[in-house]
Amino acid sequence: MTDTVDNILAEARRAIVKRERLAAQLRQADLEISTLTQRYRNEAKVWITSPVMLRHAVEARIGKKLAA
Repeated sequence: MTDTVDNILAEARRAIVKRERLAAQLRQADLEISTLTQRYRNEAKVWITSPVMLRHAVEARIGKKLAA
């Protein structure tokens, strides 16, 4: 493919749309994890304060590290 301004802008548009879609999915996952952290705190009666601590609790329960 020959680089032209139009080709570069079309490729950039696709990349930007892809990035925005992934960012929206990440925001949704972050909201879900936040809600689960609050639910875990209430049910387990612990002072868990962050998603990182929830991750540690999950890893301790299943006995292995989660994929990064």
